[in-house]
Amino acid sequence: LMKMLGTNVVRVRYAPPHPYFVDLCNRNGLLVLVDIPAYDIPSSVAGSNEFFVRMKNIAEQSVSSFDRNPCIMGWGIGDGFVENSPEVKKYQESICGALRQLTSKIIYKTIRFGAKTIESDGVDLLCFRADKTWLPGDEFREEIERMRGLAPKKPVMINYGKLVQPNNLNGYADPLSVESQAQYIRDCYRTVQTTGAVGSVVWSFNDYTTGRQILSTNSADQFTCTSGLMDAFRQPRLSYFMLKALLN
Repeated sequence: LMKMLGTNVVRVRYAPPHPYFVDLCNRNGLLVLVDIPAYDIPSSVAGSNEFFVRMKNIAEQSVSSFDRNPCIMGWGIGDGFVENSPEVKKYQESICGALRQLTSKIIYKTIRFGAKTIESDGVDLLCFRADKTWLPGDEFREEIERMRGLAPKKPVMINYGKLVQPNNLNGYADPLSVESQAQYIRDCYRTVQTTGAVGSVVWSFNDYTTGRQILSTNSADQFTCTSGLMDAFRQPRLSYFMLKALLN
């Protein structure tokens, strides 16, 4: 399904990839980005030795298990940190130093839209993450260009996506409809193309189970994140066909 879509890179978040999935990516020519599970961590926690040791252990185990695979493109060190924090800078220097001793693959990090500074030392690639408050168009493009100016020597990719109400076919005007999701991805994709970014990372390929309830969509199953191009039963939404058309 990913090959039919036209995908060339898959980003794996929250947990290491399954070995069989990695093998399939090797055989089918899909590159894989793997995140260390460090998301939206407060600075007071990010600067602690306990947090660094835990992330370092996870990184070492993941790299030793998967880095030899040709599909592995890079390793992510974190997502949503406070960029101007000395504790975060300390964590970034330490984890990048540890990874450099283990791998020669790309090291990247993710920064939320709206960041005032970017700590880019030690990383090869930056990912800018938009949320639903940033509508595609001029404002979206200007924010990408502003953030690129904070780290002008680093290539960037843009992460965006949208939750939907399953079976909501009320049309583009309804922000939770499947049509609205397809339109949002189309407009973001075209906006990113005008910025010179290296590419788009769409959140997400399929729906997935969460550990916390999601109330914003008022869905029957509040423990399923319905942001996928496909639902949990591998049935494609309109956004799947929209992105397929754009990629091909």
